[in-house]
Amino acid sequence: MDRAAPQAAGGTGTEDIAKVLDVLRLLWDDEYLIGHNDEHGWWASRRGVIGHIMTANSPEELGEMLGDDFGPGR
Repeated sequence: MDRAAPQAAGGTGTEDIAKVLDVLRLLWDDEYLIGHNDEHGWWASRRGVIGHIMTANSPEELGEMLGDDFGPGR
């Protein structure tokens, strides 16, 4: 199996991940640090709150989590 096979099997290549991160950051960058890696998948951490890290299996799931989490006092 070549190096691209695991990403292709998951349906998300490096370029696709970068595009999705751009969209999530456009919407949520003021409130959250957002990223993606092989170990944790899609993740976000609320700025200014230590230990508040959310992880998700898809960018759609993370977006829903961010929408549910966003608000004063959280």
